[in-house]
Amino acid sequence: MTVDRVAPEAITSDFFHVQGQKSRWRYPDRHLTPEDCEELYNVNLSDQGSADSRLGMVLYNDTQITGEEAVVGIWEGDFRTTGTKRLVVTPTKVYSDDGTTRVDLTGSTDLTGDDDDRVRFLYLSNQVVLNNGVDQIRTWEGNDTTPVATADLAGVLWTSCRDMLVHKNMLLVMNTVEGGTRYPTRVRFCDINRDTFVVDITNWPIANRHEVYDGGTAIIGGVEAWGRALIFKEDGLYPGEIIFDDMGHYAFRVDQPLRGFSPVSKMSLVARPNFVFGAAREGVFVIDPSFNIQIVNSEDVTAWLALNKDRLEYAQAWVREEEHQVRLLCSSTLNTEGHDRVLVWDWETGNTWMDRPAFELNAAARVTLSGEEAELYGTTDGYVYQGNVGSYELDGTTSFGWRIKMHPNDLCLPGKSKHILNVRTFFRLRGSGEQVNMVLHIDGGNKGPKMRQLSMRGPHQWNEGSQWNSGLTWPGSGVRAADTWVNRVCESVAPEWYATTPATIEGYQVEYIPLEE
Repeated sequence: MTVDRVAPEAITSDFFHVQGQKSRWRYPDRHLTPEDCEELYNVNLSDQGSADSRLGMVLYNDTQITGEEAVVGIWEGDFRTTGTKRLVVTPTKVYSDDGTTRVDLTGSTDLTGDDDDRVRFLYLSNQVVLNNGVDQIRTWEGNDTTPVATADLAGVLWTSCRDMLVHKNMLLVMNTVEGGTRYPTRVRFCDINRDTFVVDITNWPIANRHEVYDGGTAIIGGVEAWGRALIFKEDGLYPGEIIFDDMGHYAFRVDQPLRGFSPVSKMSLVARPNFVFGAAREGVFVIDPSFNIQIVNSEDVTAWLALNKDRLEYAQAWVREEEHQVRLLCSSTLNTEGHDRVLVWDWETGNTWMDRPAFELNAAARVTLSGEEAELYGTTDGYVYQGNVGSYELDGTTSFGWRIKMHPNDLCLPGKSKHILNVRTFFRLRGSGEQVNMVLHIDGGNKGPKMRQLSMRGPHQWNEGSQWNSGLTWPGSGVRAADTWVNRVCESVAPEWYATTPATIEGYQVEYIPLEE
């Protein structure tokens, strides 16, 4: 859109978008740009370059889980004969849940986990395999119409295992408890039926095992990527592979380890074609197919180090495909149950930021609802919510605040005084959003700020009785501008926007007069 300049001698700056949060640096550090944020939460940076207040969530199933148990696992998958099913797991029970009907699939023996024993799900041999790291692995074949309960995996040599993965279509378990003794470096893998050559996850020969650097650090968890079983231990990555030896037996071979970082959470591990994502003590790491590692939130590490370190081992990640993001449930400093933060990493832009749910979440998963990508969240008190849907503005019935605070912008004239005339915010209408608070921080807070409320509404509102074909013109949803008149002499400005109702901020421009050459 075009706007008039406020004074003939004024200069209109470039357009500044909103980028990710960089809490590590302070102006005038060279790592910062005027588009970087000092603080960014409950905002989604879109493909179109806008900063949208995040979407909310509504109840997926109105009924609270019996006993108000926490949700420790959510899964969606397609079975060959029964179609799409969704599972919800608590510390003691396994349910199928279609949003209306919840069916108990636990069987005669309850699980024995607690609120932090989150569940890994795999799909193999036409069944879902689930493991909470405490009880025996269970399987389910997808029948909840004439319900068939989950069953303990048969033929195994252990009573529990910390994690599991599918590698070369074979089930592999890690860090097992056998005969009451934990083997923290042990890997076991199933075999095939030698008559049919079909994988048999109930066949576990004694010899199908390997100690990954026996006597070393414990295995945290693992995923499969690039033809390797990636085993993460407390001191790094140990890539391995199931091979077929000259004697006609399967064996496990470990390649050169990648050490120097400290993986901490099995449920944070996510494998994609171009990277593996996970949480370590140092930050969020990404490993590429050449086995190079990068801490992708290193520029926002101050926010990472402010998290509750004792709860990092319970962090859980999932993928939001359409937004090309990995999201990680984690806990703020004072949080002691569930998680009250969601770290977001955009793998295309590299941006990171934090979301702050209105209540604690204990598990999350990507699902498809009505053909659209969505998410299910489980709470600490037995509710399941659905989110990432465009019409949701609240977390349940609770509003939430969002905030964008930019780093100082010296308009490419560091240390030079300017007469700041106006800061123009560009925005779009969103849902029920009406007003946004705008604070202009001047000279890094050394001078008093300029504050005002920006109206995000025109004189008429959609669905409020106005008729656009009766003499009124629908204002549309294109980019609009709101001015904040400043009239201050300073060296830098830093806009901040915040509200508790929906808004989309496209960015800003500054109109100013340079006072020094």
